[in-house]
Amino acid sequence: TAASDAPFPTDRREQVAFIRDAFDPSFSWDDAEWLCQEWNEGPVALKGVVRPSDALKAVDRGFDAVWVSNHGGRQLETAPAPIDVLPSIRDAMGGVGAWHVAKTAEEDAWRDAASNGADLNDKGTYAEVRKKAARAASDACGRSHLAAAKTGLPVELVVDGGVQRGTDVLKGLAMGADAVAIGKPYLYGLCAGGEAGARKAFDILTAELER
Repeated sequence: TAASDAPFPTDRREQVAFIRDAFDPSFSWDDAEWLCQEWNEGPVALKGVVRPSDALKAVDRGFDAVWVSNHGGRQLETAPAPIDVLPSIRDAMGGVGAWHVAKTAEEDAWRDAASNGADLNDKGTYAEVRKKAARAASDACGRSHLAAAKTGLPVELVVDGGVQRGTDVLKGLAMGADAVAIGKPYLYGLCAGGEAGARKAFDILTAELER
C-alpha cells in the first residue's frame, strides 16, 4: 500500500511518529529558494512567517508574497499571533504609507489597461501591463517599498489566524495585509451544507465586512 493510501494511525505514539516522519528538519532556506525558482506558473508565497527578519529573507530568496501565519498554532502553541506581528512585518517591507501609495499606483495601471481594452488573458499583453504597473508602483513610492524580484510588483502580505468574522478581515486589511485568509469558517459551512454551505459562509463574511 502506498504511504499516501495508508490510514492515519489511531495509537497516540504511532500518530506522533507519523507526524514526525512527515517533516524534514534538514529543510533549509536553500531548499525554499529552490522550490520558489522551480515554480514558474505565477507568484509564490512563503507561509509561516512571524518575524520581520524572515520576511526580508523570503523576499531576498525570491518569494513574491509573505504569508504571515503560525499555521493555526498547531505546530507551536505559544507562537506569536499573526495579527500581532503583522505591523512589524509591513514596516519591514517599507511601511504602510509606501505600501498604500505603491498599491494604488499599481491598481490604477491595471485598471487603465483594462479600460483601454487590453486583453489581460493574453500572456504577452499581461506581461507588458505588469511591467508598467511595477514601474508605476516603484515610481510612486520612490522605491521605498520592497518589490518582488520576479514581477517587480510590491511584495504582498497575507495574514491568517483565528479569522471568524468580517470585522476580523477588516482589521487585517487595516493593519497592513493585502489579503486575509480563512480556514475554519468555510470548513464549518462545507460540513454543514456542502458547496452551498461554503458559499454561505463566504457570503456572511462579505456582508459583515461591507456593512
